[in-house]
Amino acid sequence: RNRASLERLDMIVTEANQAGQDLRALLNSILETRRLDQGIENFTPQAVNVRDVIAVAVRLIDPREATMQDRELRIRVAPQYEIWGDPVHLQQIFTNLISNAVKYSPPDAPVEVTAAPTMALREVAGRRGRTETQSHRMMEILVRDYGLGIPPEQAPLLFQRFARLPRDLASKVVGNGLGLYLCRALAEVMGGKIWVESAGVPGKGSTFFVHLPVPPTEPVPPSVIETSKAEIRL
Repeated sequence: RNRASLERLDMIVTEANQAGQDLRALLNSILETRRLDQGIENFTPQAVNVRDVIAVAVRLIDPREATMQDRELRIRVAPQYEIWGDPVHLQQIFTNLISNAVKYSPPDAPVEVTAAPTMALREVAGRRGRTETQSHRMMEILVRDYGLGIPPEQAPLLFQRFARLPRDLASKVVGNGLGLYLCRALAEVMGGKIWVESAGVPGKGSTFFVHLPVPPTEPVPPSVIETSKAEIRL
């Protein structure tokens, strides 16, 4: 009986500690949201290796999510690819995206992360106050899952504050609805953008696109360079 009581007490303590960590994470997300809204978020841009920041992001995924299933994570990113941004913010973005991909995927489905240089258009102030469109180099990073998918009409709602879609409630996925809002805000602070494409068909999943600047003084390798492949099991 004493042994059973100790085991029960140990379980209660573990659950209480985890609840405390969840509450702390929620408060941190709310505080960071307010800082971003007020334009006072600390931002230290530097050249960041794409593979390195993704590897750190994978290690930061909540163990409760990563150990639920024997998940295959396929990373196809050339070792020389770099992006220009704040390392901590980048880790937050990719930890959130990869964690979501794991949560919304069936046990036997992989999660894929790929990267490739691309060109994007942006508007700049031209002569006589006119707006001109210029092309500039960006890194396109994709996080793809093969899970439930997102109905196209609901996709824009994902990046709103405290967004919870019907699929979240149906699948009983735990979340506070701030993760993707912060991902979008942080990407924009660093001069990038993020969006999702999905047919809303279970098994075909969703693809999240992240466009981020490349280092201003470092040339981006051409897309014809063969990317290397690394596979990690969570």
